[in-house]
Amino acid sequence: KDAVSKAGARGALQVLPKYWCPDGKLKGCDLTKEGIRALKVYLDKYTVEKEALCHYNSGNKCNKKSRYYAKRVIRTKNRLDYVWWWLESMLFD
Repeated sequence: KDAVSKAGARGALQVLPKYWCPDGKLKGCDLTKEGIRALKVYLDKYTVEKEALCHYNSGNKCNKKSRYYAKRVIRTKNRLDYVWWWLESMLFD
């Protein structure tokens, strides 16, 4: 089942259908595709990855909670990059 936030964001990427889905409707909306599109919009608008993630999480204004979210996402990404690097070095060296 889809995860649903208090604000009405849905799916694993917590997309707000009224902003990101065609015609603002959930029906027929690919939440994964629209979540990736939303993240790309913010990455194109804000050149700093942390700011883009903050706005992806909170919209127009970044608050303390959203800045913390961005920090956690970047920390997780860095850990996964390290694991991938380690696996590649073990498998292909």
